[in-house]
Amino acid sequence: MAFLLVENPRLTPPAIARRLRRVVPVVSATSAGEAHGLLDDGCVPWGALVDVTDGSSVDLVARVRDVAPQAPLGVIVSPGGAALASASSRLGARTILRGSQGALEDALALAEDARAAVGDPPAHDPTPVDDATWSAIEAEVRRHAARGGLTPTETVVLCLLAGGERGATIRARLGITVDTYKTHARRIHQKLGVDDSRDAALRVLTSAVARALARR
Repeated sequence: MAFLLVENPRLTPPAIARRLRRVVPVVSATSAGEAHGLLDDGCVPWGALVDVTDGSSVDLVARVRDVAPQAPLGVIVSPGGAALASASSRLGARTILRGSQGALEDALALAEDARAAVGDPPAHDPTPVDDATWSAIEAEVRRHAARGGLTPTETVVLCLLAGGERGATIRARLGITVDTYKTHARRIHQKLGVDDSRDAALRVLTSAVARALARR
């Protein structure tokens, strides 16, 4: 598996997601429900940073703690979120104050601790596209995923394929077997009506790059 980042699309500072991906392999979700879906599919994260503004973040942190008891955990809290910070701390999660000067450094330290916790994780190559294009790829993947009814893990697989990852790397990141990966790939091309999941990823990549370039 990788580091689990549960982002709030409206509030999570983009710099945190970009910098985390340069430090450690990241699998992202945009809601507590999507993150639970990844865990349901058997993903075991090295660590996690959760940015969900309601009580579901506490339930999610508890779930991650059950799945990965030793994984370093963090929760981003807004000013005034003392109750959330207290509940998360009782579960062994660090709290990172939204908007504070040290928020980015705290998030990176959490990712580094996750790397250290697994000893010597697989080598991580930075995403082979720039940040703007990667963001466009993720948005395009989620649009395709919503249209085709992809599960959270199928969405992650398609996103990683569109970002240039190979099957072996994706299996290592998600901690899944060859057969499980093949099942996800088969369902992706069945749901999206393409010949194979790599074909779907190439279509997503082409569309996303075009969108990113058009905004420049």
